[in-house]
Amino acid sequence: MRGKQKFDALFTTGDTPGNLKKKGRDLRLLARRNWCITDRYYYYGYLTQKRYEVIIKLMSLEFFLSVETLPGIIDGGTERFAELKELEPPVAYFRKQWPFMKW
Repeated sequence: MRGKQKFDALFTTGDTPGNLKKKGRDLRLLARRNWCITDRYYYYGYLTQKRYEVIIKLMSLEFFLSVETLPGIIDGGTERFAELKELEPPVAYFRKQWPFMKW
């Protein structure tokens, strides 16, 4: 493939089989992403009072996930929703937790 040698030369680290990292999806990053999705869903649903369909479409654009994938992730955040309902955090809480997002 054109450009592959240049790419390999730039990004090859000389790893040997003994010190290669496990390839695949990082479960810690997925958990953090799901935490952010749950917080965002709570924000849209409870603090902005948007409809479910609108929330899913907005979040699909924000997180680059399909509208079919998001409900499954949201369903997995029931413990987090219980925490958020108990805390009833203000918008400032989310701004501090996720400063790179517009709240």
